[in-house]
Amino acid sequence: ERGGNVEGAVAGKVVTTKNDVKILGHLNVPGRVAASASLLYAKNLFAFLETMVDKEKKTLAIDMNDELVKATMLTHDGRIVHPAFADAGKGAAGTAAAPKKAPAKKPAVKKPAAKKPAPKKPATGAAGAKSPAKTPAAARSGGEA
Repeated sequence: ERGGNVEGAVAGKVVTTKNDVKILGHLNVPGRVAASASLLYAKNLFAFLETMVDKEKKTLAIDMNDELVKATMLTHDGRIVHPAFADAGKGAAGTAAAPKKAPAKKPAVKKPAAKKPAPKKPATGAAGAKSPAKTPAAARSGGEA
């Protein structure tokens, strides 16, 4: 925004040098980076996935010996195959850990509510206010005893 980081750049202008080199003095460079980064990511992701498609059959055809596949594949056939994560999948016996199922929950059984005796009225002071000294702790704190 102040002219760029190249000698000869002028903010908001295209400068052509004597050697016919064009220097762009873009304004709001941070605002322009997001769109370029998204396009670059999309292009790279497409190029990566395109190598895993059989163009004649139009089906997924992953070559397990391809270097990119080896470097990016984390699991295969229920096993952790990436070397960086292989230790994370080892169980106590040294084999790949099988996915664990959550224990089945039993349905809650509702019990009839027990009848509570009616609370006693707290003692009052001379002005009719409750006396903190004689009020149960649970009533003072707002919780149950």
